[in-house]
Amino acid sequence: MTNKSEHCRTENPDQGQINGDQRISNSVSKSNVKYWESKLQKRSHRDSSGKFIQSPDYSVRLCHQNQQRFVSLQTPNRSLAAQRARDAHLLLKSEGWEALWKQYKVRQPNDEAVTCDCTVGEFFERIQTKSSIKPQTFVYYRRAFCQILADIFNVQSGPEKFDYVNGGAKKRLDRILKIKLSCVNKDKIESWKNETLQKKVKMNQSNRSSICATINKVIRNAKALFAKKLLVAIGFDGAFTSPFGGIEFLPEGSHRYTSMFDPKSLVQAAESELRDSHPEAFKIFILALCAGLRRNEIDKLLWRQVNFGRRSISVQQTEYFSPKTKESCSDIYLDESVANMLKEFKASSVGKFVIESGIAPRPHAHYQHYRCDHIHKELIAWLRSHGINSNNPMHTLRKEYGSEICRQFGLYEASRALRHSSYGITESFYVDRKTGITPKFF
Repeated sequence: MTNKSEHCRTENPDQGQINGDQRISNSVSKSNVKYWESKLQKRSHRDSSGKFIQSPDYSVRLCHQNQQRFVSLQTPNRSLAAQRARDAHLLLKSEGWEALWKQYKVRQPNDEAVTCDCTVGEFFERIQTKSSIKPQTFVYYRRAFCQILADIFNVQSGPEKFDYVNGGAKKRLDRILKIKLSCVNKDKIESWKNETLQKKVKMNQSNRSSICATINKVIRNAKALFAKKLLVAIGFDGAFTSPFGGIEFLPEGSHRYTSMFDPKSLVQAAESELRDSHPEAFKIFILALCAGLRRNEIDKLLWRQVNFGRRSISVQQTEYFSPKTKESCSDIYLDESVANMLKEFKASSVGKFVIESGIAPRPHAHYQHYRCDHIHKELIAWLRSHGINSNNPMHTLRKEYGSEICRQFGLYEASRALRHSSYGITESFYVDRKTGITPKFF
């Protein structure tokens, strides 16, 4: 079932025959197949380039209880379509829209409903207005889905992709937003996945695992737009099948963290090289390595969240910060030496934030905004100069924190300290087995 829009239109082929059938329909009952032969229509929609494409299948518009909607009869055979139109009409009159929905896999009429025939832009708009998804999260998911769509429907992504001043980026996005959601299916996404893998591996044979991880991340983010709870919230029902249903992720290999540096030596180097000359970078370093805080948690951390009496930091919702998940809200306990260092910094602090910056927070930004981005970059450069060459050196410090907790107190405590939603995440991604367990037979 589809809603009428500026991007849809109906066409009646074989107009001469239909005119004759129209005269017949005026003199026969609606229970007669002949009546419906003149009511059949083939609908059209715009593709990603703006051209009209006609559906090969017939549709019919049915009315009941002051509601009217088109029903796809799912056949290009005119005689069969007329029979199905008659049957659909009789079913609608006797049992109502709900029965029609179950039989013909179309949505019960509802002015607020979204159908599978909507555009990608309409789908996005519905998610933004009818769901509780965080704006920043939605931006990540939308970007991933648009990346897939741009490749599938050959929407070129040259320099104009980044032209936000002269409108090049908007024109490119508009082409993507006009794509019909019904044109996106599992086969196209599966082909995109495999073709992207082959193309990137051909360019870099030695980095296959990383390429697979990147492709999986794009799929995972785009797929999140079609989560069951989200679809229910925006008005989709069981008649809709997610285009990502049945899509399998590429094999990535192990992501278990492996420590590549001595944390005690790195702490000594930081105290010597950063504490006095770059105090804000030093504070970020301590909070990441010795408290396991995430980058955004450090960036928005307030002094009122630090309890020096209990030697703890309370990660919680504030007017400037929203936690990643509900599990992220918790107290983190500090070593006495770390607490004392922070207490010294607090004595000379002039602001409410632990990390001082002249840039104001933007809690309502639709992207990940950091007050201390320039300081983060400064610290990352310092970490790389000391041999931490991972893609995300800041997150490496958090992983090292979790591994040390696990080594001393076990996986359970490490998972709690990292504030993960499951132990599996901690074990698979964050814990380095620095000490092996061996049987003692001698």
